[in-house]
Parts: sequence; structure tokens; C-alpha cells
Amino acid sequence: MKEARMTAQLKSLYTNARSMGNKQEELEAIVQQENYDMVAITETWWNDSHKWSAAMDGYKLFRRDRRGRRGGGVALYVRECLDSLELNDGDDRVECLWVRIRGKANKADIVVGVCYRPPNQDDEADKLLHKQLGEASRSLALVLVGDFNLPDVCWKYNTAERKQSRRFLEVPGLSRTAILDFQRADFGLFRRLDDRVPWEAALKGKGVQEGWTFFKEEEVLKAQEQPVPRCRKTSQRGRRPAGLNRELWLELRKKRRVYDIWKKGQTSQEDYKGVARLCREKIRRAKTELELNLVTAVKDNKKYFKYISSKRRAEENLQPLLDGGGNTVTKDEEKAEVLNASFASVVNSRADCSLGTQFAESEDRDRDQNGAPVIQGEMVSDLLHHLDTHKSMGPDEMHSRVLKKLVEVLTKPLSIIYQQSWLTGEVPADWRLANVMPIFKKGQKEDLGNYRPVSLTSVPRS
Repeated sequence: MKEARMTAQLKSLYTNARSMGNKQEELEAIVQQENYDMVAITETWWNDSHKWSAAMDGYKLFRRDRRGRRGGGVALYVRECLDSLELNDGDDRVECLWVRIRGKANKADIVVGVCYRPPNQDDEADKLLHKQLGEASRSLALVLVGDFNLPDVCWKYNTAERKQSRRFLEVPGLSRTAILDFQRADFGLFRRLDDRVPWEAALKGKGVQEGWTFFKEEEVLKAQEQPVPRCRKTSQRGRRPAGLNRELWLELRKKRRVYDIWKKGQTSQEDYKGVARLCREKIRRAKTELELNLVTAVKDNKKYFKYISSKRRAEENLQPLLDGGGNTVTKDEEKAEVLNASFASVVNSRADCSLGTQFAESEDRDRDQNGAPVIQGEMVSDLLHHLDTHKSMGPDEMHSRVLKKLVEVLTKPLSIIYQQSWLTGEVPADWRLANVMPIFKKGQKEDLGNYRPVSLTSVPRS
């Protein structure tokens, strides 16, 4: 069972019952003791014979039973004092229950969804489920509970292995991708938290990997949680189009107003067409001007790439590939393996050549030195000052903007870790990892040689 307070006024409970047959009395006791406002249940296993036995004193019951076979079913108990209404979609192929609870005073209405997706649900039913979820996500206040039987979904990174799970994540409005909200960040507090750490004493006696783990997880990422809050990544739906300024917004309102007047017969169609034509011309002129300004300043212009991304169609899945033996690879896991092997072979061959030509020079240079080189703090500070804050985080989840804002505090520990890594030859595990995206260049899409890797690595490593 899971308990939550969905708003300041509503206390809720959700559970997957796997048959309410002998659990009704226990549920009623728990609900009355904890004084819940709403109780959501999946897999009730109810049928037409469960009428009066499913009722609960003081609560209104909404339910949707599975038809034609045993099991399944969803239900929602709502306290009778709450103004609630079921939103019926009329399709029994999907086990979803939608209820609207009217908000009090000037509060928005709350839409509550209780869903159960069987593990073996077919693609057609999945499409219906995704459609209902997409429509429900338009609500100002949505509470969604249920069992979707998608165990391969990683909510932390918003990724999934199976195609059905990825389609679920692509439903508009359901993405739980959280990003760092730098607009509300308190770097002064962040700086004070990390400035209290005696780095030389804290890293003394620790190996490179142990020191890096302590620096990253215990001091940076842990301290980051309070000063740098996270916010939900918003979708493109509902955003104001680029270039739509206040003047154009007023023109659109004027067009709508003239349209209503024309429909009432208070003006002619020619007048409406004239207003519509003028509005259309202004919008096209503003769009052309926007695109021209973006193109003329394309270098290092984040707005340009953001605008291009918003105009792209949905990304297509990677085409089937041919492995080294000429066999066709169709599964995503196998595609990743063959691409990884192909990229690694190219990188390793180039690294061997580079090491072979530079080894003698490096050996002579090291022999001339009296001792190991010292990693200067000024050099590390200069590198941190020149970080590009628009770059995404690597596998270590450390953002370049955080490192750049805290140069004075983080220069010391990074210098110590770099020095230890140079002396011991040990490299932290995060520095050996990368998020790699295959980019198709040209030629046949099944040929591995026609893809180039684009890597996102750890910022301190680079």
C-alpha cells in the first residue's frame, strides 16, 4: 500500500489488491482509522456479484470491472462530502477509471486516474491507453495511480529497454524527466556548504576512485540537492511559438473577435477575410525575421538549435544493422553491442598508433624531469572558468554550470584528485564512461561503418 497527500486537503491511499475477496473488512478498518479522502485499488477481481459487499460507509464508489475474463478491475473510493463525477470514455478494452473532483473555492478541479495494464496487453489496447493518458495530462491537476507492469522503465533517467515501455514514456505530459532549475539556485548556500570541507584532510589516505566518489557523491551531489532544486522538464505542447510577440497575440484575438461578429451576421465575409489575411501576413513576416536573426548568429547560439529541435519530427528508431558476421541485428540491446564493438575497435586502433609514435618522446621528456609534475591550482581554475555552461551532464551527473559557479571551492579538491591520478596512473570509473549516440553519415544504414559516435563524457575528465 502507498499513502500520499496529493494536495494540502486530500489524503489518499493506493494498493494493488490482487483480489478484494477476503480483504474488504481489513481495508475498511484501515480507511476508517487513517481517515482517507480517497482510496484507489487495482486488480479488484470484482464482477457483477460484488454489489453491496463492495460498498463502504461514507464513501462513493467508482469501479470498472474486467469483462469476459477473471481478474483485473480498478476502483476508486471518494469521500461523499467531495463533489466527484466519473468521466466515462466508454471503452472496456482498457482498464482505466477517470474521476473529476471539483476543487473548493478558487482551486482547480482534480482529475484522478486509476489504471491497470496487464503484462500481456496488446499494442491496440496500449494505443487506447496512451490516448486516454495523453488527454488526461491536459488537466491542470492530475493524479495518476496504478500498475502499468513496465518493470524495465528507469524513472531516474526516463529510459526503457522494451518498445512498449518507450512508447509509454513518450506519452505527452507523462515524462518524469527532472532537470536542474538554475533560475532558483542558491549558489551562495552551495558555496558555503562545500567551503566547510577540509579537502586535504578529507582526501588524505584515499585512493583516486575513493577520493573521487567522496568528492562527487558525498560533497557535490549531496550538497547540490538543497541549493539547486529540480523541476519537471516541460514538453513543447502548450508553449507559445517562437516569434509570437504581444502584437501578434493581439492580432490573433482581433481575428477571432471579427470571426465571431461575422458568424452573428454583424459584418461581411470580406471584412473577416481582410483581417485574417493581414494577420497571416504579419505572422509570416515575424517568422521570417526570427529565422533570419537566428541564422545570422548561428555560432554558439543556443536559441538556434532549440528552434531547429522544435521543428524536427519525432526521432526514428535505429535501422536493423549487420554485425561482423553479416547477420542482421534487430533488437536494441544487440544493436548497442555491435555499435559499441565497432566504435571501440576504431578508437583502440587509433590509440595504439598514437601511443606508438609518442611513446619515445614521452619517455625522453619524463626522463628529463627531476620529479613528477605538479598539478597547479591556477591551471585547474582556468579550465573551470572556461567551461561551456550549455553542455549537458555526462554519466557522473555533474553539471558544468555548477563546476563553473563554484570554481573557488572546487579547484582544490580537483587538483588533489588530478595529482593522485597522475602519480598512480589510476583513473576514476566515471571518467572512463560516456553516453554515446550513433550518428548516421551517409550510405547504407545497415552498415556499421556509416555511423559516427558522438560522446557525452564526464566534465572533470574533459
